[in-house]
Amino acid sequence: MKKLKDFYKLKNLNNMNDTFKIQGFLRHRGTTETKQTKRGEFKLRNLRIETTGDYPQIICFDLHNKNTPKLDGVALDDLIEVSFNIRGNQWQGRFFNNLVAYDIKTLETNM
Repeated sequence: MKKLKDFYKLKNLNNMNDTFKIQGFLRHRGTTETKQTKRGEFKLRNLRIETTGDYPQIICFDLHNKNTPKLDGVALDDLIEVSFNIRGNQWQGRFFNNLVAYDIKTLETNM
């Protein structure tokens, strides 16, 4: 089991919380979408990273509202560390999970 944990380089920052960090190469940087909801304006931007190791995985994250500009200045193929929360919802008997990023740090630039 230790090998699997090392492979994903996933760190739980607090056992009582749903806050994690993971490293990977930025493979997709979406544009910011603005949507109107009952509660007002909502901004959404997504990104995808590719993890390293023997079995790389493509993982998609969302950035919400004030966090959407944090992806500006990060180039494709940069090695980044994404801090994120796991969110789960139920809608009409179906369950959904979202990975919501709140911080992005560039570890290595691809220049």
